[in-house]
Formats: sequence, structure tokens, C-alpha cells
Amino acid sequence: MKSKHLPDGFPMTPDEWATAIANAPDHIDDPECCYDPNDQESVDAAFRNAVAVRGGGITAVRAALAQRRRELNSLPPKNKEALKDWLKTHSPA
Repeated sequence: MKSKHLPDGFPMTPDEWATAIANAPDHIDDPECCYDPNDQESVDAAFRNAVAVRGGGITAVRAALAQRRRELNSLPPKNKEALKDWLKTHSPA
């Protein structure tokens, strides 16, 4: 979604959130969007593997993933296998 569709400031208080929600459009028509923002299943699928970062954008995501890989690679082999087994039945998020 293009930034022109976003409000100038981010809601900070419960009242600001309530106002933002009350003023939100019922239908969004964004032909550049790769999913249908009006269909909850489409939205869920598009963001299922998303990584949210407070700041830093893609640079912060890449740094966090690289750090996680370094940590995983530094584990003793026994711990790596245990982690792999655990991930088979659990979500890492």
C-alpha cells in the first residue's frame, strides 16, 4: 500500500486508535496490492510468514536473521538436533 493511504501520525492512545478504526474505509481498492485487502484469508496468507520490525526495515530483518543463523550454527550438534525435532511440532514465531 502506498504511503499516501496511510495517516500522518501513528495512533498512540486508545482514543486515537478508536478514531482511526471508526474512520477506516469499509472497502479498499488498491490495484497495486499483491493480495485482496478486503478478504481476511488473503490477508492472512500474505502475512503468514511476515517478519515485523519496529525500525530498520529490511536491513534490520536481514541482520536479525543472520544473527539467528550464527546462533543456530554455534549450537553443539546435540542441541541442533533437539531444536530441529522441536521445530517439527512447534511454530518458531
